[in-house]
Amino acid sequence: MKRKHIENIIKDKHPYETPEIMSFNIKQGLPEYFNWVTQTIKENYEQ
Repeated sequence: MKRKHIENIIKDKHPYETPEIMSFNIKQGLPEYFNWVTQTIKENYEQ
């Protein structure tokens, strides 16, 4: 997903008028964790 698309989903679903949205470049990490994050996003936001 593109960052702007994700930002729009958060704004649409979040109860706050101005939700905290930040972007970070991640260069390294545990692959299993990245897989978990990806799966969680798909399950909760791609409906």
